[in-house]
Amino acid sequence: MTENWMVNVLADLQKFAKDNRMGHLVAQLDDTIHIAAIEMAPDDDAISIVKHCPDDKPEYPQPAFVV
Repeated sequence: MTENWMVNVLADLQKFAKDNRMGHLVAQLDDTIHIAAIEMAPDDDAISIVKHCPDDKPEYPQPAFVV
């Protein structure tokens, strides 16, 4: 993984969130770190989710609005 700095920054943010009792943010950052590690994995045979959505429409329902 050549972009370790990104995971390190996310881990620092997660530590700050833990220290300040931001439980929901801690959980979200945990997921984000996991996704970042998967996305940056050096697997040439990996298929990006973007390739599965050529029309840029996700396969799951979108919320009526985004806050």
